[in-house]
Amino acid sequence: MSYVNESTVLNMSKPPLKMIPCTKCSGNMPELRLIEYGYNFCINCSESGNYVKPKQGISVLMGEGDHTWVETIIMDAEEYDQYLFDTGQLVGDDAPAPQLKLDKSSEIIDFEEEDNKNSSSKNGKVSIMDQLDSE
Repeated sequence: MSYVNESTVLNMSKPPLKMIPCTKCSGNMPELRLIEYGYNFCINCSESGNYVKPKQGISVLMGEGDHTWVETIIMDAEEYDQYLFDTGQLVGDDAPAPQLKLDKSSEIIDFEEEDNKNSSSKNGKVSIMDQLDSE
């Protein structure tokens, strides 16, 4: 009967993986990542967030009265950013600079100037009248 003594060492090693180039950074990545999971970029590119952005979701209340329910809409990061822009929820540094579009049919009215033109004062004289004095 044989048995393993203290001087016996088991040497186990993993078989070498076939490496292929990453399509984003040209670094090495395992071929199994492409074959098994369909990713054509490496883990470093995935974790950096430069190439894969997380999906976002919004809750939408549907129905009315006693027949209401909430649905969650899942969308890509670009679609979510567009949703935030369309609803006016982007603020601060995230918000794009507003684009002022003036066409020939629009008119800008300065209400301060209009009030000054239509003022009840004549010749620069203003009379202040107290309501109690007039009774």
